Order: sequence, then C-alpha cells, then structure tokens
Amino acid sequence: MQLTRLDLATHDECWYPALATLTNLSYLFIELVPDTYDLPLLAEHLPVNLRVCVLFINQRWSEGDVVNVKPYASGEVDKRIVVGSFYDAGLSTQYVHRTIAEFPAYPHSPPNKTLFIGCSLKVTLILTLRNFTNHNTSLPGILFLLLALGLVQAQRPGCTAPTPSPGNGTCGAATATPTIAQPLGLEISKWIWTGENAVPAGPNPPGPRAFRKTFTSQCGKCAVSAKILITADNSYKLFVNGNPIGTGANFTDAEVYYVALQPSSNLFAVEVTNTEEGPAALIASILVQYSDGSTETVITDETWRRFLGSPKGFELPTTTDLSKWGFATFQGLYGVAPWGKTVVPPALSVKDAVVIWTGKFDNKTGVAPTVARAFRKTVVTPGCTKRAVSATAVIFVDNQFIFYINGAVVGSFASWREARVYHIPVLDPDVNVFALNGKNTGGPAAFQGVIQILYDDGTSDTIVTDTTWKAQEKVTAGFESPKLDDSKWVNATSMGRAITYRVPSA
Repeated sequence: MQLTRLDLATHDECWYPALATLTNLSYLFIELVPDTYDLPLLAEHLPVNLRVCVLFINQRWSEGDVVNVKPYASGEVDKRIVVGSFYDAGLSTQYVHRTIAEFPAYPHSPPNKTLFIGCSLKVTLILTLRNFTNHNTSLPGILFLLLALGLVQAQRPGCTAPTPSPGNGTCGAATATPTIAQPLGLEISKWIWTGENAVPAGPNPPGPRAFRKTFTSQCGKCAVSAKILITADNSYKLFVNGNPIGTGANFTDAEVYYVALQPSSNLFAVEVTNTEEGPAALIASILVQYSDGSTETVITDETWRRFLGSPKGFELPTTTDLSKWGFATFQGLYGVAPWGKTVVPPALSVKDAVVIWTGKFDNKTGVAPTVARAFRKTVVTPGCTKRAVSATAVIFVDNQFIFYINGAVVGSFASWREARVYHIPVLDPDVNVFALNGKNTGGPAAFQGVIQILYDDGTSDTIVTDTTWKAQEKVTAGFESPKLDDSKWVNATSMGRAITYRVPSA
C-alpha cells in the first residue's frame, strides 16, 4: 500500500523537529488545539517538497494571533503552508478555498490524539495513539516505524504523481530548468503492424488493431512529461495511462501531443484502424522528460505488443493479461514506400492566438514606438484536485523579448522572422504567472504566443495571447514577480492583423 499523506491531530508542539524526517511525504494535515504555536518553527523544519495544511479548531483568535497567522493563511510567507480556522470567518474562507484545491482528501474534524494516514479517498488507515500528546512519546520513532513498514510512501519529492515502487529508485526535488524545446522527429522510428501479412507494407484486412508499450523510467529517474509525435495508416486513437489524448486520420501528416506522466511506469496505447484492405501501419516517437532535465526517446518497434482487434479496456494500465497479445512486426523504416516522409507539424499551433501590443501603434501598419512593453498572464489551475506539472510555450515578439515564469527567466530572443519554443519543466501546482518584456526596435510591433499547460490528471489547457493579458506601457522593476499586483494594469490591445513568421517544428 502506498500512501500520499499523513494527518496529525495533537495538542503538542514537540513534534516540530520530526518534520525534517518526512522527506518521502507529500502532504501533511495538522489539527492543533494549542495554547501556543510556532508557524515559523514549522516552516523551518518543513522539507522543501512537503505541503502542510494547519487547521486550528476550538480556538478564537486574539489580535496577535491574527497578525501572526494571516500571512500564512494567505500564502504570502510560505506557499507550502495552508492555515485555516473553523472560528475566524476570514481564515475559514481562506482554508476552504485553498484546502479544497490543494488537499481534497482532507478528513473533516478528525478526533484529537489520532494519527491519520490516508492514501486516497478510497483507503484511509486510522491509528489511535492514546499517549500521543505525552512528551515521552517519540513521534520520530512512530514515523520511522511507519516508513519502515512501507505504510507512508507518498509521492516521490519533485514528482506530481504517485510514488513508484521502491525498486525503481527515488526522485529528489525537480532540478530541471526551462530550456529551448528539444525537437522530435520520426527518422529513427519504425513503421509497425500485426504480422497478419508476412510481406512488409503488404495488404492487410480492414478493422481496428490495438498496440501497447509500457515504458519504465530509468532507475533513479522520475518521468515528468512526454512529447508524442504520431501518425498511422489509416486512423488512430492515442491513449496514455488510459486517458484519451488525441486522434488522427492522415498518415502523410503527423500530429504532436504533450502529456504529463507518472514517475516510474507509463502505458502508451494506440488503436489503429485500417479502413480498407491495403497497407496498414503505425509510427510514433515519444520524448520523455525527466525531472532532472534529461530525456529519453521511445520509438515504435518490435517491442510493442499488438492484438488482432481492439479489446475493451486494452488502453488501461490495469489490463495486465497480455497472454493473447503478440509482438508488433516491422513494416519499414521512416521514409519507406508507400508512406514516404511524413509532414511534422509546428510545436504548437498559433492560429487561435491574437496578435497583441499595448500603447500607441498604427492600426494599419502596426508601427509602434521603439520602447519596451510589459505583459502578464496569471493562470489558476482549474478544478479541485489537479495540479499543474509543466508547460510548452511558443513565443514570438517583433522585435525582441525576455520571457518569464513565476519571476524566473525562461529565455530571450530577438527576431521578427521566427518564434522560440520553450519547455518549462516545473510549474507551481496552483497558480502560475507568465510575464514578458517585449521591445520594438523599429517598424511594426507584435506579441503572439501560445502556452500548453499539462496537469497531473492527464488533461491540459492551452493559453493564447488575447486581450485578457495584462499590459503596461513601461517595464518596471519586478514586473515579472508572481507577487506583483497587476489589477491596475490595462488589458492588452488586439492589433487586428495577421503576421507571418516561422514556428519551429515539434
């Protein structure tokens, strides 16, 4: 049993130093009924990847309490710590807002002196510790016992998915930094099929066929996301870990998809349909991004499993009986007839993105003053349970830009002929601020971009430049900071024109 959270209910504060031992835990829920409390001490001992919800119950706040606690309740001091109270209306609102979003499986009002260990909404193990508040009780000893028994194994630090088995190594905090996106091609991939026709690229009967590939991360590495380039003759449905990702029906044109991954094991599954008797085949290339910034490429080859049909649930990781599955057969290398070379799409499509700017500019020509402008877009993770994982961004500015994520530089570029594509490997799970310093050095000005954000539940959102972006006619110090209040900034202006430039391929 792998557990992702640890819940404590206690009157005691002697356990604070024990927090430093919880390096394999992702969530900690604490209920306190104290006469005294020390949130700075809590923060001091808190491992960097551990997120804590502190709920004060049966306590009314004094003026001093409010002064000391509210900065933590708002997340201003330490975003790892969420604070709430059932008595104070202001803090209670904050508790409800952040706790529902960040700690959806929180057991409401657990009894005091109880240690709760829950791995999900489905499984909760409750241990009652009668002497838990006794100073002689060793919380580190209790935690060590639980860890030793494998009851507390949580997410691997730095990952946004359940912890893999201990045999696959462990992950530390994500160390990858934003980079120019690594291109992906099909040149080393193979066209594969089922072997129903022994002649490669020969005619095959019509109907759906299922393909699967289970990818296991390298020992000690944590997979974060994947970029998938795929096409098939004649049509396909792509799944990752059981989630539908995309479809296509033109073998001359590949499609690119981005998806968040589990840290250690991931299932790529494809249903390919041959619509009429004739050649049939699948080809794909998958770039796996690890939390340390390294990558690994998976291709279609003879190690993929195949099934003569499309059995129900074949795309699910829980489907493990492959006794009736064979191995795929080689149909030809990339570029071979009858498929030839496949058209690779741009990294992301900008067709839905609006060309924006701010301040004065000529409505017909786009000519604008030769000054820098500031732009910001705050994106809040939707829903109550998902967490933002990573992003891919296509950014174009006429003439030059510096692009930021949460105050950190992603990259810079100067060209009115070409966009830049960036891979952003680490996002804040809840709120992300994208900011841009764009400068026009002469002639027309323009900013156009698209950002695809991946979530840990397999879904994604696409953010495009439009008039909801905030803009300012001057670039002020700290404009890129996520703490900046941009409520008084104006909305960006649509330039109402199309522009032409090169977007690098996937």
